[in-house]
Amino acid sequence: ALFILEWLAKKITRPIERLAQATVSVSQGNFENVNLPHIPPSRHDEVATLYHSFNRMVVNLKDREKIRGVLNKVV
Repeated sequence: ALFILEWLAKKITRPIERLAQATVSVSQGNFENVNLPHIPPSRHDEVATLYHSFNRMVVNLKDREKIRGVLNKVV
């Protein structure tokens, strides 16, 4: 029973730890180095929802930085 509980705890905490590391990179402006493993869309728990939302946010921030770079070159 303890091994099953440990496995379950790691399954929950490991994605949260990776997400916390990614937030540090994003807060430093490092959008390119954000590397989160894929969570299948069939997973419908809170951690998966947070993961997918964070990934969308990083993609949008990358796009914003690209647009800002292009506009700075034009100006």
